[in-house]
Amino acid sequence: EEKYPKFNPFHCLVLALRDNRGKIFTKVLPKFLSKINQNQRFGDSSDTLLHKAAKNRRVKMLRQLMEAGFDVNAKDVYGVTPLTGIVIVASTGICGDGCGAQILSELLSSKSIDLDIAVEGIENSKAIDYLDDKTCPHVRKLVEQAYSRDTFRKKLEKRKEQKASEVPSKQEGVFESESDQTVSSSKDENKICWSCSADPEHVTLFRCRGCKAAWYCGDKCQEVDWPVHGPWCERKRKKRKEKHEAKAEEVITSRTRMPDVFYDLD
Repeated sequence: EEKYPKFNPFHCLVLALRDNRGKIFTKVLPKFLSKINQNQRFGDSSDTLLHKAAKNRRVKMLRQLMEAGFDVNAKDVYGVTPLTGIVIVASTGICGDGCGAQILSELLSSKSIDLDIAVEGIENSKAIDYLDDKTCPHVRKLVEQAYSRDTFRKKLEKRKEQKASEVPSKQEGVFESESDQTVSSSKDENKICWSCSADPEHVTLFRCRGCKAAWYCGDKCQEVDWPVHGPWCERKRKKRKEKHEAKAEEVITSRTRMPDVFYDLD
C-alpha cells in the first residue's frame, strides 16, 4: 500500500482471481478483510468479488469469500446474483472457463442462499427461469433439484406455522412439556426423502451414512441428489470425524495420566 497507494487490497484480490493466484488470494483476503467493501466493484465492471469468483470458476476462492461472510445473494449493477449469472451463462451452451456445476454446488450449499431473488425490473427472472434447451445438463440438474427441495422446505415451514397456530388439546400424559412436543413433531416432519420428498408413511427411508442427517428412499435417490448434497455431506462427515478423534484422544490422555499422589508398589 505504501509503494503503490492506488493499488489497494481489493485490486490485488481481483487480479489474483483473474490470474488464478490462489496463494496470493489466501494471503491477502484475511489480512485486509476489514478494509474490503463487499459491494465494491473494479473499475467500470459491474461485478463484486463473488461475481468474479463465480464467473472465473474459482471454486476455492469462492468458498473462501463465502466463509469470510460475503453475501451469496449480492447483486451486480444489473440486479443479477452470482447464482443467476452462472445459470444465464450456462443457458448459452458455452461453458467458457469450465462447467459451472462446481460453482453452483458451492453457492447452493450456503444456508443463506435465496432462490427467490429475481433480476430487478424483469418478471419471471429467477435463476430457474433462465433454464432452456441449451443449458448445460449438469447445471440444469443442480438448479432443478435445489428449487424442488426449496419448495418442499417452504411447505414444511408452512405446515409447522399452521400447527403452531392451532390451539393444543388439553390431554394429559401426551407430552411432558411444550418443548418435548416441538422436538417430536419436528423430527417426524423433517424425515423425508431429500431427493423425491417421499413421506415415511409411504416408503421406507434410509439415513445417509456420511452426514447422519439426510434421508433417502433408496440408492437411486441418493445418487440423484449427490451433486447438491455431496459437498455439504463431506464437510459434515469430516467435522464429525475430527470431533470423534479429538474426544478419543482426550479419553486416552485421561487414562494414561498418572495421579498427582500415589503409593509405591510392593
